This record gives sequence, structure tokens and C-alpha cells, in this order.
Amino acid sequence: LLSGPGLRNMLGLRMLGNTALRSVLQGATSSTRISSEVLNVNGSRNVASFKNNKLFGNMVEAWEKREISKLLESRNPEHFEKFQVGDAIAIRSINPYNPKRMTTFSGICIAIRNGLVGKSFIVRNQVDGVGVEQQFAFYSPLLKGIQLLRSPTRPVHRSKLYILRDRPPRESSVSAPESELTRLPKAAM
Repeated sequence: LLSGPGLRNMLGLRMLGNTALRSVLQGATSSTRISSEVLNVNGSRNVASFKNNKLFGNMVEAWEKREISKLLESRNPEHFEKFQVGDAIAIRSINPYNPKRMTTFSGICIAIRNGLVGKSFIVRNQVDGVGVEQQFAFYSPLLKGIQLLRSPTRPVHRSKLYILRDRPPRESSVSAPESELTRLPKAAM
């Protein structure tokens, strides 16, 4: 059962009472940030629903699925390829310190952590003989593209490839010249 001040604070509706909150979640008020599409995301199962004027279900899950679907609609699917643990990938993202520039990081995906909004992956590469790992949020608005460079020759039977941390640099390094990155958006120079 989700109701009360905790749900109102989470959704940014601190000033609404229970009756107003119920009407907002049912879609009766269009002036707030929440609508009835929260209750049924992409035609999937109802994550949250009402029974006997009480809210049941996981409202946080419904909210996160709605935010993910909005982000995926705004992305260009040509720039984001599917990948798995063990694949060599190149990631183009906006530099958080200088938003006018894009950076490219290539390496081997050693882990994928599942979740809804919190889904992330770790990419490892050797740069000047030093192992560098970067963690990227899957649904970050800073990500502009992911390109699959190559898949492993043998199938990977592990979900986390932390063993690559102990391997020599030639086994865990990836180089991706700019001419190979054809599926990623162009970086501003």
C-alpha cells in the first residue's frame, strides 16, 4: 500500500492531501507532473493500481519505467547497439566538465548491473599500460552512442569479467580509431 506523506515527497507533491493525490494519480488533474500513464507503462502489466480507493503496487517502478520510456523515445536507436559482457565497445558521451565537447571511451565491457533507472555497465581498457575502468549509467542523458566493435571469439560464460583486471594488457586492451566509429554521432572538435 502506497499512500501518505512518503509518496507525496517522493513524487514532489508535498502540498497535496490523500484525496488530491488519488485524483492526480488517476489522471483527473492535468496541471501536475504525474498523469494516468504512470499507472500503465507501455501497455505492460499494471505496476500500480487502485482497489477500494487505495493505491496498490509499486509506484516507484511505474515512475521509473515511464522515465525510461521517455528517454528511449528521445534517443536515436541507430547510435545505440546491443552488447553483452565481454564485447569490445566504444562509448561516446558528453564531457560533464565541458558540455560542448564529446569524449569517446573504448574498452571491454566487464560487468552489467541491472535495474530500472539505475542500470549501468563497466568498461575496462589499458591506457599507457595502466588499467582504466569507467562506469556508465545506461539511461544517462550524457550518453550519445554505443558502438559494438567486436564480440569475443569464444562465448562468455560469466556475468562479471573481473578476472580481466589480473590479465596482461594485451588481453584486455582495445583500440578504436576514429575512422572505425561510423555508427556513433560525430564528436565536436
